[in-house]
Amino acid sequence: MGWQVYMILVLLIVWGGTFWCVAKTMKAEKQ
Repeated sequence: MGWQVYMILVLLIVWGGTFWCVAKTMKAEKQ
């Protein structure tokens, strides 16, 4: 079960990073 927990953590980090980059880009475009 250990590797599944790591996989979920990695997915969350990747999703979070992607979402953060998109939000940052959208904010920059609005200004």
